[in-house]
Amino acid sequence: MHLESQKHRFSLPKDIHFLNSATFSPMSKAAEFAGLEAIKKMANPFHLKANDFFDYAQSVRVNFSKLINAEDVDRIALIPSASYGLSTVARNLHRKRNLKAGQQILILDHEFPNDILCFKRVAEELSLEIKTIKKPEGVQIGRLWNEQILNALTQNVAMIVIPHVHWIYGTIFDLKKIYDKCQELNVLLVIDGTQSLGAMPFDVQDIKVDAIVAGSYKSLLGSYQVGFAYFGSFFDEGVPIEESWMNRIESDQFSKLIDYQFQYKPKAQRYNVGEFSNFNSLPISGTALKEILDWSPAAIQAYCKNLIQPFLEEFIKIGCQFEEDNFRASHLFGIQLKNGVNPLKVQEVLLKHQVYVAVRGNSIRISPQIYNEKENITALLNALKESLS
Repeated sequence: MHLESQKHRFSLPKDIHFLNSATFSPMSKAAEFAGLEAIKKMANPFHLKANDFFDYAQSVRVNFSKLINAEDVDRIALIPSASYGLSTVARNLHRKRNLKAGQQILILDHEFPNDILCFKRVAEELSLEIKTIKKPEGVQIGRLWNEQILNALTQNVAMIVIPHVHWIYGTIFDLKKIYDKCQELNVLLVIDGTQSLGAMPFDVQDIKVDAIVAGSYKSLLGSYQVGFAYFGSFFDEGVPIEESWMNRIESDQFSKLIDYQFQYKPKAQRYNVGEFSNFNSLPISGTALKEILDWSPAAIQAYCKNLIQPFLEEFIKIGCQFEEDNFRASHLFGIQLKNGVNPLKVQEVLLKHQVYVAVRGNSIRISPQIYNEKENITALLNALKESLS
């Protein structure tokens, strides 16, 4: 599918060059409208019926299952954040068969804090070691970093927590090869998809992860405090973070709520956040999800690649460096500047020209989306030239 610019579907001002969806994506007009309508409805909640607490949420779960090609919607949970999903994983790590003190949880160097902090306590409680796979030196690091990850996967590893795309550098990790080795060694594979789901294809039939989690407000173009998780069979009889009445069987039968049910709904339904109906915010993320399904993640990634590719040589000429093509995402990538250049100072010049990017570590992170056009990249290039001259 060939995708044209969807800028007309968003409300971004014409003089704003917003290339920072990896921090917070704008809402489409349709998602914005859905949110406003939801608030209006909840101003007078007398219309609510029991099924309203469940039916729309179920439709959103169905659409998320389509996004990742999950055949069983019961494996999809609604969560408020990626950290909630990762904490659910940590809550259940003790259930891993043949888990032994001294085994490792693998994480990546320079990773987003959630992917480390969520596992610190459980590592201490279970006497596990958190091992960091160091970032290689240099800029074009994807090939070597992927090799190091595969080499780090041994029989002494209990679990690896990894993104599809590095949140700073845009480095792509070869999840298929990583998955194959995890299967061979009985290692749990957990993916933080917050910076990739929606903007890159992911197929759970091809890569049968144990869990993948994502916040909605970045590459999924949705709302804050809404997220999604897929939990594989390892979690089917696990322990949720909270004991919600909504996650039990017959919870939609309000007349029977005092006939307390202790049996969970099947599979991942026990891991839904309490109040997952989220009447104000869920319609925003649900609408965005439907739009992404219409566009397709593959088409979104191709659009971003076609947008950026013609400018790469010009970036290089002014002293910018970035990951090589085969290991660089197009919807998110980091620009490394010449030695001695302060990226925060560069960002100040960019902001003067209404160019919005993010500084992460020593990188300037560029994250275009389907609402960006050639003029936005031209503005970025010209502002970088000024800041580096």
